[in-house]
Amino acid sequence: MPKIILFRILTLIACIVGISLLHYLTPLHLHYLHDIFQRLYYLPIILAAFWFGLRGGLLCSIVVSIVYAPHILFQWGEHPGMEIEKYLEIVLYNTVGGVTGLLSQRERERSLELEKSAQGLKESYQKLQQQSEQIIGVEEQLRKAEKLSMLGEMAAVLAHEIRNPLSSIRGTAEILKDDYPPGDPKHEFIEIQIRETERLNRVVEEFLLMAPPQPVELLPCPIQHELETIVTLVSNDARERQINLLLQSQDLPIVIMGNGEKLRQAFLNIIINALQATPPGGEVIMATKVLASGFCEPKLLRALQEKEVEPVGGTIVQKVDVRIVSATNLLIDKAIATGTFREDLYYRLSVIPIHLPPLRERKEDIPLFLRYFSTKHCKSDTITFEHEAIDSLTRYPWPGNVRELENTVERLLIMRNSNIISCNDLPDKFREPQREGRAIINLPDEGYSLEQLEREIVVDALVRNGWNQTASARFLRIPRHTLLYRIEKYGIELPEK
Repeated sequence: MPKIILFRILTLIACIVGISLLHYLTPLHLHYLHDIFQRLYYLPIILAAFWFGLRGGLLCSIVVSIVYAPHILFQWGEHPGMEIEKYLEIVLYNTVGGVTGLLSQRERERSLELEKSAQGLKESYQKLQQQSEQIIGVEEQLRKAEKLSMLGEMAAVLAHEIRNPLSSIRGTAEILKDDYPPGDPKHEFIEIQIRETERLNRVVEEFLLMAPPQPVELLPCPIQHELETIVTLVSNDARERQINLLLQSQDLPIVIMGNGEKLRQAFLNIIINALQATPPGGEVIMATKVLASGFCEPKLLRALQEKEVEPVGGTIVQKVDVRIVSATNLLIDKAIATGTFREDLYYRLSVIPIHLPPLRERKEDIPLFLRYFSTKHCKSDTITFEHEAIDSLTRYPWPGNVRELENTVERLLIMRNSNIISCNDLPDKFREPQREGRAIINLPDEGYSLEQLEREIVVDALVRNGWNQTASARFLRIPRHTLLYRIEKYGIELPEK
């Protein structure tokens, strides 16, 4: 028990005992003293209510009533009128204790809420202050890095520009030197000029070597966090230019080993260039995506063959000993034939190939998956699928493969009315007859021009997206330059802005 609580309890007991002794030891004919002592009982009751709330006030008033009751019965029993007044005083003791305790408890709860709110505001303020300091520090680092980079580039340019005329002067002096014999004073002057030129050339070379590349400390850099920092820095600039700056969220965090300051500098330059190239009312969208494109294939090939890698931003080659497990949903034979995937890389990866056919090609596994997913997502009950329901699920082509099947089973378990899944529980798409390879475009029987069809699709995509070429390219899932080529190829006229 804390010392302060023990002290308060002892204080209340001392007050009650002291006032009661004064009551019992004072003669009855001294009415005015008994009235004073009777009112003194309110002091411990009110203190208990303030210190311990409703329970403390009521408990103290009850203790006072119990202590005061014998005094009424044995000493004031011969005076019935006085006895009733004293009993009413006991009722008032409990009333005061309850009301005061209730008000005190509510006030204490309100104080706690205010303290909690104040603490929350304080933490928010501290967090905002830390973020502001971080942003200011990052901005200062970026400015410093940009200035140093500009000074370094200017110094290197000046040094190279000085070396070029020095080489010309030396070459000219060597030609003139041949025109004068060694004893001629001009021959001696020309030799002095050549030596001074070589000295200046060495000074310039030493100047270029004064600032060698510093070793870069590679640390884990979350790309999304770095981009959010840059967006915070340039948001005011984008707002002044009336440009909507949008940073798309990513499904999985992308963390690379690199130097955060250099990354921020590179991202800042790219975004500033984008803002400068965007007209007012435009939009700059930033998104991150991991691509396993051909630019990394030579590095991966080297890592597999030589078992060594060079980290991003580093200059030291490191030995690695790893086991590669790779997977793809592409038709790898066609990718190799079209040149989109390196053949030599494939044969280095393809040590033990395992072909896993899609679910639509191994429909005999669907009942096993149904049983497995039912047990996985509903361990408390035993779920049974009727034969008609299994047949309907087996006929479905499952374009989303096993993930779609698992999501379907989970939905059926949530929406079920019993432990038996029937055809009536299945969504409509599973009860409809499935057609393999059904098309989304109805072509006429007499045939149709492929170029005309492609032109109509491009125009429809542009109309759907308000003639926004970037959004239309995203809608068609093609690069923007491919869309521009199609627009030019088919002579599609764009509306004037």
